[in-house]
Amino acid sequence: MSWRIRMNVVSSTRHLNHSWNKPGIQFNLIDSISQQRKMTYQCVNMKRSLPKEITSSITAEKKKHKSSTESPSFVLVCGQNICGQLGLSTNIIERRKPQYLKIVNNFNIDENIQSIYAGGMHSCALTITGHVYTWGCNDDGALGRITDDIDDEYMPGLFVLPEEIKSICAGDTFTVALAKSGRAYISGCFRSSEGILGLFEYKQIVQKPIMIPLNQTIKQIACGADFCLLLTENGDLYSFGNNEIGQLGRDAHLEIQDNFSIWLRPSQIPSFQEQNILNIWAGGHGFFALTQNSTIHLYACGANSFGQLGHPSKQPIYSPVEIQRFPCLDKIIKISCGLQHTLILDSMGYVHGLGRSDDGRLGNDLANDIIIPKQINNLTNIFDIAAGGSVSFVINQNAQIYSFGMGDTCQIGHSNEDIFIPTLVKSKQLEQRNIQHISVGAQHTLFLVKEER
Repeated sequence: MSWRIRMNVVSSTRHLNHSWNKPGIQFNLIDSISQQRKMTYQCVNMKRSLPKEITSSITAEKKKHKSSTESPSFVLVCGQNICGQLGLSTNIIERRKPQYLKIVNNFNIDENIQSIYAGGMHSCALTITGHVYTWGCNDDGALGRITDDIDDEYMPGLFVLPEEIKSICAGDTFTVALAKSGRAYISGCFRSSEGILGLFEYKQIVQKPIMIPLNQTIKQIACGADFCLLLTENGDLYSFGNNEIGQLGRDAHLEIQDNFSIWLRPSQIPSFQEQNILNIWAGGHGFFALTQNSTIHLYACGANSFGQLGHPSKQPIYSPVEIQRFPCLDKIIKISCGLQHTLILDSMGYVHGLGRSDDGRLGNDLANDIIIPKQINNLTNIFDIAAGGSVSFVINQNAQIYSFGMGDTCQIGHSNEDIFIPTLVKSKQLEQRNIQHISVGAQHTLFLVKEER
């Protein structure tokens, strides 16, 4: 995966905003309210002159917060903060244990978070009111907002959108938000082995979110490091982004391989035109699709250099192939893809791993690649899994977190030592709190938690 470790905190180059009007595709940049370039997140007890409709909306929002009896959800973070991906102050380099991240709106009210997503070097959070906050590296426009200085990147700020959002997703250098209407918005760009690939046009970087040009209602989005999948209400599966090693599922030999604009425009994946798609999962440089007609089938494509797709060949897979050696396909609940390994969660609460196994990322001390999914010992009653670059997390029914894998980035919540056996993550910040979800980036981890009642 093309994750970048940025050693210089302040980038010397800032990308300019772009707009296009290309034949066949119309791009409309989303302007922020009152043409503001950024939102301010410090309340200073001063009178504001706002339109009545905005004031009414804010008043309703305050009442909603006060009247809510449900315990709000919030975010904990750990790992590296070199690019502000933890959302903590600029003088914090790393956090080895989960730490509380304060996300507040423009009136200093704590936001109630419903979902989180970690990109390569940036982070996203979605509130229960459908607003999106982003923070971290913005060199390629992934935050969807203009950041004039480094402090802006280290502070959660609004990813301004024209409608209510229901889910979020991110890759290494881009962020996607899916609205309740079925429209999706994206900012940033895709990268390839040669550097910036572009978004919808070659070498283009989009710093403010634009709508993905697709004339279908989108119901699910999955993001890999450098590509994106769109599953529509009609059951069609589209892909766009980088296709160097087959991650788009569109045979590169059938396309003009040097014509990157073909990769960058959402196009239907031919293999799934007659398939009933149940679910999709993406990560690293590959993806899985679970389908069912008369029986259930699992397909995969992309990079398979360590057998992480479960196919015996370790060559890139350019067109989706059926994976036949997965146990109990009808019991698969979730698949989470790291950089070179994969976790599978079944309905019995067991976790299976495959792909690269060194550094403990598959919960053992083996050195050989695992091609056929192997159940990870001592993990039972698991309800969620998360795989990152070289690390893995699981959450059991008792809301306990176990992690394992490479410790260099401090993102597994223990120390900077590799963990080869799933180990309980202990922290005062996790006590008396229910863990709802975990998302893992290149060097950091996000935890969505709620106070116990």
